[in-house]
Amino acid sequence: MNTAEVQKGMVYVSRFHSWEQSVGPLLDAAGLADRLAKRQTVLIKPNLVEIKQPPITTPVDLIAALADGLRERVPGIRLIVGEGNGATDYDTWQTFRALGYSSLAAGQDLELMDLNTEPLVELSRPEC
Repeated sequence: MNTAEVQKGMVYVSRFHSWEQSVGPLLDAAGLADRLAKRQTVLIKPNLVEIKQPPITTPVDLIAALADGLRERVPGIRLIVGEGNGATDYDTWQTFRALGYSSLAAGQDLELMDLNTEPLVELSRPEC
């Protein structure tokens, strides 16, 4: 894949069999292993703004397959699952627990991050 294709915003599709069977080929088609090879950390941002089951939120099994696929292709990469829920009566940690992300993180050595409480870091890319 060349830089021009990436800048165009390529979309990759696959017939769905299971998260485990579908995510890996999509990672390969997108060339993410090469693009992430020099990265030490990747933030995975699911949609978990409320305690609602999929398809309202990102299935925990999809994030598990994504983490497995990334680690298989980029050994040693640090993976963080970050979210900042939009609820006023419960916090992001409760959302992580209710939707299975806390169990996933413990079992797969993933870090969870509440984006509502993390310090803001502003970055820029002059070419954008």
